[in-house]
Amino acid sequence: MADPIVKEIRALLRTFLQSDWKALDIKTGTLQLFMSRDPTIRALGMASAIELTAPHLGTVASLAVPGAMIEAGGVFGKLIVLDEERDLIAESGGKVACHLKQAGDLVEFGEPLLELAA
Repeated sequence: MADPIVKEIRALLRTFLQSDWKALDIKTGTLQLFMSRDPTIRALGMASAIELTAPHLGTVASLAVPGAMIEAGGVFGKLIVLDEERDLIAESGGKVACHLKQAGDLVEFGEPLLELAA
């Protein structure tokens, strides 16, 4: 039996292929899906922002300032987990575009913290 999410994505893909839409971009907390028939739109879509997420449940202590350059593997902030500060390590590099959370915010695993411009 197929996973319900896979079934929904197949239905969405079928709808996209049967429509006259040029592009479709869907982002949720756990999924990012981008489709396009137009190579120009695909190039723009692939260069979209990258979200850096929380690796644990915790409280945001600090985040890199907008405009700062972050390297893959570099520290982009700190998260307080069980009264202990832990470094947040970037999986991807880029320039900090904006904060999605602020210092003091409680965050869950996988919740977006900030966006990097690719």
